Amino acid sequence: MKEMAGKHLVLHFDGKILKHIEEENKQSTSTDRIAISVTSPEFGDRDDLLLGVVPCESGKSADCALCIQNLCEYFDVCDGIFAICADTTAANTGRNNGTIVILAQVLQKPFLWLLCRHHISELTIKACYQAVTGETLLVPAEKCL
Repeated sequence: MKEMAGKHLVLHFDGKILKHIEEENKQSTSTDRIAISVTSPEFGDRDDLLLGVVPCESGKSADCALCIQNLCEYFDVCDGIFAICADTTAANTGRNNGTIVILAQVLQKPFLWLLCRHHISELTIKACYQAVTGETLLVPAEKCL
C-alpha cells in the first residue's frame, strides 16, 4: 500500500475471542482473532489503516506475535514501525514472553510502547455503577463512556 511506504508507523493490535458458525456442521464455535492496524502522523487526515483481523492459533503471546509479524511482512511495513500501541495485559507486556517483547526480538528493533489502560476505566465504571445502583451492569462499560 502506497499510504504506508516510507512512513513512521505506530502498530496497534488487540485480540478478541469471537463466535462464528462452522459451515460444515452449522455449530457455533469460538476463535481467537487479532485486529492489527497502523497509524502515522504522516497520514494527514486519515485515522488508521486496518491491515487485517486474522485468526490466531491460541491467543497466546507467541502466536499473536507471529500473526502480527506475518501481516506486517505481507504489507512490507516492518521497517517503518517505531511504536506499538496495545492494552496492558500480561500477554502483551510481559517482560520475558510478552507479545511486544517477542516482536522486538523477531524484528530486531526496539519499540516505543504506547500502552492503553482504558480497560481499567471500564472496570471502575462497572464497580461504581453497582455501588450506586446495587445492580450489575449488563451493557459493556465501553458503551457507557
